[in-house]
Amino acid sequence: MSSITLHSLDSAYASVEIKTAAGQALAIDGSGFITANVNGSVTIVDGGGSITVDGTVELGATTLAALENINAVVTATDLDIRDLTHVSDSVKIGDGTDFLAVNGDGSINAVVSGSVSSLPVAMDVWQVAVEAVSTTEAEMVATPLANRLSVIIENVGANDVFIGPATGVTAANGFKIPRGTSIEMALGASAELWAITATGASSLRIIELAD
Repeated sequence: MSSITLHSLDSAYASVEIKTAAGQALAIDGSGFITANVNGSVTIVDGGGSITVDGTVELGATTLAALENINAVVTATDLDIRDLTHVSDSVKIGDGTDFLAVNGDGSINAVVSGSVSSLPVAMDVWQVAVEAVSTTEAEMVATPLANRLSVIIENVGANDVFIGPATGVTAANGFKIPRGTSIEMALGASAELWAITATGASSLRIIELAD
């Protein structure tokens, strides 16, 4: 007999046992569920509700090497993972090819493109120098503060001042500090600071900051 059709079976009085050709019967538990042993991949489609797993999910790995070779891919627009603990759980973040690497101390290495802003470092030592500037170039703070890291230059005079890193600065090639303005520069103790005016005289107040 290749097929048989049964009608109007009542579970209170009748039952159907399903067996394989080898005589293995399909087991159904008291709640009406069956247990399936699956070899290969399984596709679970969420029809709009949610998938809940009660108990333990067996991955079938008997060794650590086998467990590391298991690749599970979850695709979801809104994935909610709760109750993770650093003691026993971990989450790997990546784009499918490259993954975020976490160092042994918990830090990560970042490659930054573009500019990075940092908070200013508090300086332990600073001093103010008063420098006169004329149409003849001159070196400012010729004896710099030891371990200098930066300077703040304010033009408190009546004329614009032009500064440069070495002798030879002029109004044509120097950086202009208009009268009544100031600038801040990261300038070490070994760096020179030369200044000149295009006309008349002016005066600079230079704050040197060191660690």
